[in-house]
Amino acid sequence: MPQIMEVAADAGYDGIELRFVEGEDSLWKLAAFSGTQMAANRRALADHGLMIACVDTSCRFHSPDAREREARRARNPRFWRHNPARRGS
Repeated sequence: MPQIMEVAADAGYDGIELRFVEGEDSLWKLAAFSGTQMAANRRALADHGLMIACVDTSCRFHSPDAREREARRARNPRFWRHNPARRGS
């Protein structure tokens, strides 16, 4: 995260997009997004004059195969639970 923030701030950006940080697209798995590191990164973003503009995902739920769609839903319960549009609600 420090390098991302430094490069973005030096380039004059107002914010950053989070996707594949440290090669990982499941950001909740990274220490940078939990506990004290999360708080430190929030402060560092503010210190650099940056905000998080977007958090991307690689979740895919559009397969024509119902078994594949269900398997993907099972692997991504956080996304499914927090996105009513994906559930058809």
